[in-house]
Amino acid sequence: MIEEYALADNFRLEDRAIWCTDRPSLEAASAAFRRPDSGHRNSPWFKTALKLHSVDSARDRYRAWAAVE
Repeated sequence: MIEEYALADNFRLEDRAIWCTDRPSLEAASAAFRRPDSGHRNSPWFKTALKLHSVDSARDRYRAWAAVE
C-alpha cells in the first residue's frame, strides 16, 4: 500500500510504527518494536503513543520520512 522510496534506508522502519504510532520520529518508534519480547509490561504497545492511521496518512508519514532521508 505504500510505495517504498528506493534510495531510503527502509530496513530501519517497521510497518507497525508507520501504521499504528503517533511518534514524530518513525525510526524511534520502529526501534521500540525491534527489541526482543520481554513480556507484556515492557511491550512497545504500552510504551508508545498509539494512533491508527489511514492509508493516506501513513503514506504521508512515510513520504515525510523519505524526504528527510
